[in-house]
Amino acid sequence: MGTVLVLSNEYLPVKYGVSLAINHLKPNFSGTVAIDLAANSNYCGEPDESTFKLTLHSHRLIITTAKLAVSDDPEEEVALKVSYNKDSQTVDLIGTINPGSVAPKKVLIEYVGQLNTIKTFKDETRGLFKTNYSDSINGKADNYVLATHTQPHGCRTIFPLIDELTSKAPVQLSITTNSRFKVVANAQLESEEYVSMTENTKHTFKPTPPISPSVFGFVIGDLEYVESTSSKLSIPVRFYTGLGDSHLVKESACLVSEILQYISDKLFCVPYPLDKLDFVSLPFLSDGAMENWGIITVVSNHLLHNPNPLSLKQLLAHELIHQWIGNLVTFEEWNDLWLNESVASYLGNYALSEMGHFDDFEIDITTNSWEQGMDVPSSASIHQYMQTVHTGLGSSTATIFNPEMYERGMVLLRMLMKIIGVQGFFKAWSSVLEMYQFKSIKLQDIWKAMNDQIESVDILAFIHAWLRSTAYPIVEVTHNGKQLLLTQNKVDSSNDDENVPFHIPLNIKIVADNGETKLMTIMMTDRSALFEIPVNQIVILNHDKAGFYRTLYQSPALTNQITENITSNQLSTIDLLGLINDYGKVLTETPTEQEVTTFFAILTSLAHKSWKIDFNVLNLALNYLEHINKVFINFTQYTTFSQWINAYSVQLYDKVGKWDSLLKLERGEYNAVEMKCRNTLLELNTSHNKRAQDLVRKLYKNFISSGLSKSFTPGELLLAIFNGQMYVATQKEYKRTLEFAKNSNVSLLNNTNVSNHELQTYAVVSLGYTSNDALFLKTLNFIMTNIDSKLIELALMGAVSQYQTVDRKDQVWHWFNLHYNQWCFRSLRKGSDWSKQIGITLQNIARMVLGQLMALEPTKVKEFVENKTSTLPDHGLTKLVEELEAENKPKRVLASYYNGLVDQL
Repeated sequence: MGTVLVLSNEYLPVKYGVSLAINHLKPNFSGTVAIDLAANSNYCGEPDESTFKLTLHSHRLIITTAKLAVSDDPEEEVALKVSYNKDSQTVDLIGTINPGSVAPKKVLIEYVGQLNTIKTFKDETRGLFKTNYSDSINGKADNYVLATHTQPHGCRTIFPLIDELTSKAPVQLSITTNSRFKVVANAQLESEEYVSMTENTKHTFKPTPPISPSVFGFVIGDLEYVESTSSKLSIPVRFYTGLGDSHLVKESACLVSEILQYISDKLFCVPYPLDKLDFVSLPFLSDGAMENWGIITVVSNHLLHNPNPLSLKQLLAHELIHQWIGNLVTFEEWNDLWLNESVASYLGNYALSEMGHFDDFEIDITTNSWEQGMDVPSSASIHQYMQTVHTGLGSSTATIFNPEMYERGMVLLRMLMKIIGVQGFFKAWSSVLEMYQFKSIKLQDIWKAMNDQIESVDILAFIHAWLRSTAYPIVEVTHNGKQLLLTQNKVDSSNDDENVPFHIPLNIKIVADNGETKLMTIMMTDRSALFEIPVNQIVILNHDKAGFYRTLYQSPALTNQITENITSNQLSTIDLLGLINDYGKVLTETPTEQEVTTFFAILTSLAHKSWKIDFNVLNLALNYLEHINKVFINFTQYTTFSQWINAYSVQLYDKVGKWDSLLKLERGEYNAVEMKCRNTLLELNTSHNKRAQDLVRKLYKNFISSGLSKSFTPGELLLAIFNGQMYVATQKEYKRTLEFAKNSNVSLLNNTNVSNHELQTYAVVSLGYTSNDALFLKTLNFIMTNIDSKLIELALMGAVSQYQTVDRKDQVWHWFNLHYNQWCFRSLRKGSDWSKQIGITLQNIARMVLGQLMALEPTKVKEFVENKTSTLPDHGLTKLVEELEAENKPKRVLASYYNGLVDQL
């Protein structure tokens, strides 16, 4: 980043008066800036009484005049020499002053800047940019929008200033532009003055509070708006859009007023610091949305045409949190961006949840951010990222932002809330906002505020350790009859010489001797911990997934206790999701026999008559069961397990019940997660449950005749409907589905919520699920004749995801061998798109056949690979087989416990 100007300048700006003249038809704009100065108390150089020097950031600006005012008398102004440094994007203003004279008061600068033209989404929006757009009234493209994007280093392209996060000064802006345009800026409009003898109007805005350069902004253009007022705060909220589009944001404007008031009154208990708030939709914006203080800009597709209502609410809440965290209080360094964005997302989602707009917030973060962070091994800790990320010239928000660190940031915030408590957590944020308002802060200031809210836990030590961790721990739990023993190890610790203990927040939920439920919140910092807790008093460890770690119960007594707690409904949704994920994810890696046994004990408890159905929990459990079932289908003899899963699926089918209600659904009245559960249960029941088969036939008939009956079929059910119908399909019914696969019936889309492509894909997938050998041969021929079509290999999925007879397996193997050479040679023709597509399809078919269908026939696979690699040109088969071996290794581990498991089941 070079020299820090807030330290190297003897004088610092304390206010900017910026006046811009902008003609949207010209490539340049002109500006003047009057910079009020004050002595720098942190100046680190030697004072020079005879020379004045001020260094400012300036990029792509041509300064025409620069003067120093030491008084209000223009006659005493000192001309300043201008010296540019392009490498550092700075300019030195130097002049001679009389020793002992009055201290410099103000710098006056006149300059010319560039107005960047944006034509496509690939063009970067930085500094001041313009674009034209087609309005929604008459479709004409002669409308203009000019806007700013100053994060991280773009403000220096609009006016000379100290463009650093620690330099916050008020800005009073005036803009002279065409009178046809509306002009919006950070502060409220103070006056409008028509410029005589021109087509222009001068718009003068009130001074902002001390503001970070990265959130300075304004918009000019052919715009219209709707307004809503937060009743208690009396803050006008306006949404500006292109002409003809303002009706699309009326609900958003009302929602923003509601959220704004909630954040101010309930979340932070700190008033919104400005006297107005605007949202402006833009045709182009590189970052998608920008939290400029008081004037939030959002790319139009996100704001006007967002197909996901929750996503739009999250975007609005995220940007509103930034008005406090990021704007009122600003992080000192750009490498703190991970936390700035994590705070906005986590607290924004929390606010929506508390207001009733995001019911599944806790489920979302513990099954998304939590599990994603555990799924992907971290390449670096947050601390390492902060030390190495490039934040200097040439960087952008996109290059600084790291999705992995952002997700880990939200995990950290949730852990802190659980450790400190909701009240203490937000009290800490309130104290930060009150103490550092209009200033910049270090991360340590926030951590100290958190630490001040709790005495029993050293928050500073916890955060220090967390920021330096690159993985997560697994806590193994055993019980010796009297004591609970916890042992922690880093995941994959066998590959790590430094298996350093983590700081783990233990949330142990127990039933005390008096029968009352109690929560033990303890920070575990050693390798092991011992607690005097009888096994029958344990409810769950890591209650509500308060800590970022996996918990595995390694003794039968604990397994029995946990399953009893499930059937007696003592565990929350988050408890159960965490428990199932902890075991389910381990089962996809390298489980132990005890872990496999425990997972199936959990599954069994979910089918118990006393457990109250929770579709979020059941959906997750069934997803893992499907994975295990597919492994056992392809890697074991399967017959005994098939008997168990058939009985289990019928038991759950009956427990869920109300299946006929699926025939009477209306659009928008169903729970999507419930439908996903029902879809899985229908698929598991189709081969052996006559009631499920009959229902699927009715649902299929209901769907294909929906144009007449106007009945609604949720997209979440269509895969089970198509696959189940195909399992028992006649030749006539097969032919109809084949027609869907070739060209789906668009009219049916009116009565479901899937796209034409999705419907066609479901039809293609179902072709492999027929139990009729003659029809299955038609499926194989369909794949062969359409081998150059995208995703045609999906028609083979039914052959590898359900149990096949020896004859069916031999049929696929013969077909695969028969056509392989031909497909290979066709895929190697250079310069052909369809050859490239055949190559992709061939790889995917080989992956299914060699890696799944023939997993128990290693000799045949080996002979096939040796033959093809020796007789055919190189086409990636050797690499594919190596990948399959790596992918199948954990599956074989799981399959190795098959015999012991089925004996217990």
